[in-house]
Amino acid sequence: MTNKTSKPCREWLETLASPYREQALDNWRKYEGLVKFNSVLDLRTALKLSFYWNTTPQGYDYWEQVCYYPIIIDIPKKHPIYLHKFSSIKFNRF
Repeated sequence: MTNKTSKPCREWLETLASPYREQALDNWRKYEGLVKFNSVLDLRTALKLSFYWNTTPQGYDYWEQVCYYPIIIDIPKKHPIYLHKFSSIKFNRF
């Protein structure tokens, strides 16, 4: 069993690859005072709770894909795990 430690949403968002990191942090700053969840256990939860996806310049569908496929962001396309597991997946905006 993994013992997860709670971190502020901002710290989780900083783990995203560029340009998602900058976009997420910009959106987070706009809603910093409105969102009541300060610390969470993982990146997916931080993305869900840090800002309102449908009111961002990128839109709801964009953040939904980033949220549910964060492993894709950090794996180089030449990496063997990417080639084996994810090469056939087609994403709309990536």
